[in-house]
Amino acid sequence: ILRDAGRRDEGPADAAIVLGAAAYDARPSPVLEGRLEEGLALYREGRVGMLIFTGGIAPGARFSEAEVSRRWAMRQGVPAADIRVEQRSRITEENLREAWYIVQAEGIGRVLIVTDPLHMRRSMRLAQDLGLDAGAAPTRSSRYKTAGAKLPFFAREVSLLTGWEVLRVAGL
Repeated sequence: ILRDAGRRDEGPADAAIVLGAAAYDARPSPVLEGRLEEGLALYREGRVGMLIFTGGIAPGARFSEAEVSRRWAMRQGVPAADIRVEQRSRITEENLREAWYIVQAEGIGRVLIVTDPLHMRRSMRLAQDLGLDAGAAPTRSSRYKTAGAKLPFFAREVSLLTGWEVLRVAGL
């Protein structure tokens, strides 16, 4: 997890899949905004031609994470034609599975996965298992800066990645 947190694919791709994170009504959370900024940078650098935003709607919310992301990107000048959204997912595995449907339907080739550095290993493993031709594009900034913030996130990722691997080996 720590080794992969710093790995970055510097090549071009057809699209960036920006994994969802919390949204506060119509505003992205700091975690989501960090992911959006990374996706926007890839788009502005010409490394991707499309942004795929993922994330459903939380109980009691007015907007899905993907819709908040779409609106944010359009305010930054990204044309609607270069944005795709999926609004059904609630967890990382669902984010990637729903994005995979978009990739398949649109004939998209290579993608870059945009998420927090400590989340990258599990996200890339899930993308690989789905058959996505994916590279890593971890955020350059993260809300998780101090050891006190990183440790719970790291522990959660270790637990979830281990669980995924155990289920995978068991064929479940």
